[in-house]
Amino acid sequence: MPAVSAVRIGAPLAWALATILLVAGFGVPTSRELVLAWVLAGMLAFSATKLRHRLPRLVVDWAPFVALLLVYDLLRGVADGLLFPALFFWPVVPWWARPLLAVYPVAMAFALVYTGEHYVVDCLAGWVYAAVAFVVVSAVFDRKRVVSVAGVFAD
Repeated sequence: MPAVSAVRIGAPLAWALATILLVAGFGVPTSRELVLAWVLAGMLAFSATKLRHRLPRLVVDWAPFVALLLVYDLLRGVADGLLFPALFFWPVVPWWARPLLAVYPVAMAFALVYTGEHYVVDCLAGWVYAAVAFVVVSAVFDRKRVVSVAGVFAD
């Protein structure tokens, strides 16, 4: 039993010490993936003596969240860099600049795939994500604008 007690005390202490040293050396992590990795490592450290019994439940509980977080970050990064600038500026640019604006997402996608930063499917999924987000947000703002204008003329 003393070995179990040592692990029960030692694993969380080692995790806490590693966290303190890394934060002192590199600063507070801001990446979602890194924060998630540290949280999962802490959960494993605090359940080190019962890991065999707790690990399957831990994986079942956290796997959907981790997968969703990673996919969201991947698509958000692609959407932010590729299609959102074109969708955002499309209504305000002159007609002669619109072909350049339309080429921008394609050129960025080519550069990201060519340099190995993303797969083609990442770029396509990011475009779909950006387009859906743009349409939904535009519809919400258009609806609010109509409601606010209707409220002005209701008197």
